[in-house]
Amino acid sequence: MSVSGGRPTVPDQEKTLLINSRERARSSDPPPTEILSPSSMPTVASPRTPVTTPQSSRPTEMSAQDYAATQQQRPKSNALIIPITIAATVLVLALGGLGAWLLFGGKQDNGSGNVRVDRDRTTGTQTSGSPTATPAAQTPSPSPAPSPVNMTALRKEVTDTLNGWAQSSMERDIDTHMSYYADTLDIYYTKTNVSASVVRADRRRAYDTYSKLDIELSNILITPDPAGRLANAILDKTWSFENDEKSNSGSVQQEIRLAKKDGRWLIIGEKDVQVYYVNK
Repeated sequence: MSVSGGRPTVPDQEKTLLINSRERARSSDPPPTEILSPSSMPTVASPRTPVTTPQSSRPTEMSAQDYAATQQQRPKSNALIIPITIAATVLVLALGGLGAWLLFGGKQDNGSGNVRVDRDRTTGTQTSGSPTATPAAQTPSPSPAPSPVNMTALRKEVTDTLNGWAQSSMERDIDTHMSYYADTLDIYYTKTNVSASVVRADRRRAYDTYSKLDIELSNILITPDPAGRLANAILDKTWSFENDEKSNSGSVQQEIRLAKKDGRWLIIGEKDVQVYYVNK
């Protein structure tokens, strides 16, 4: 571009079609299109790339009116939350108290009512609603342990009984002799459950037949039970019975069973285990 007379002049290649705005306004025809030659003003690619300048983030600006409106809404929401929270707490406490009353108070009333009804049914006179205390179960006291049995003393008692039994027979004292027997014998030689009267009859017959009776007991073996109430004696008995006309002698192994009754040892069984010899 050059300057001529103080005004700039446009070169020919840079001239553009100037359209009078007034004429264009009056005319309805479109402006003419200028066709440029290929040699005029070629488009040249710019060697530089546009530089992008990063911009820092800017805080969101809130108008004073919006901020004031937000601040006015907050107290309203808090004013609603606080009463709701208080009401919910009171409701929970009320429900909890009601449940506790039903759980504990109701049970006590029902229990006392049941006791009162049961008493009216059984007695018809008592009206008190207080339950009767159940007595505590008493633990039975252990029975005292039995004192240990003195086996030595027991064997001596049984031996003395057997010697007295034999001695009374040699003396032909029927009453004393029968006092060593129980009322019933479990076994008497080949018989069982024998009355003492049967034994008495046998002894009476022997005493009437022989005027002299000699009896000897030996090899006495006594076996008591653990409780000291029963005893079993195995012994050898040798006898010799005589009168003016005849005699009877012999030797056997005999078993005598005894039981302690009222502090005394009584014969409850008598039998021969083995016969050694018999002379008639």
